[in-house]
Amino acid sequence: MTTSEVRQEKREELQKLEAGLKRAEAQYAAEREETNVALSQHETDLQRLEDDIRLMKSEYKDRLRRSTEELEILSKQYDTMVQQMDSQKSTINEQIITALDFVTNHKVHLEALLGDLQNSCDASLLDIHGNGE
Repeated sequence: MTTSEVRQEKREELQKLEAGLKRAEAQYAAEREETNVALSQHETDLQRLEDDIRLMKSEYKDRLRRSTEELEILSKQYDTMVQQMDSQKSTINEQIITALDFVTNHKVHLEALLGDLQNSCDASLLDIHGNGE
């Protein structure tokens, strides 16, 4: 083989290697682009998830705050109602005791009046019967 044939062979081999390198570089670039697109999509998805989580945390914190405030308000209302009911119960009990005292005193008074009337009637009957004999 002559020098020019060897050179020709080496050029052809070099061209084949360069063509393989270009194909490998093109494949690498395509795969890298696919990877970058996928990575970008994953980063976008991740960012969306992080935003959703932040929003959910914010909403849940707000709900918890409102629920806590409502619970405090309802608890205060309950305490106020219990105090009012205790006060009303005490007032009603006092009124019942006063009414019972009044009724009892009235009963005693009526019994005394009826006793006096009975005595008066008995005395009148004795006078009538005693004079008529």
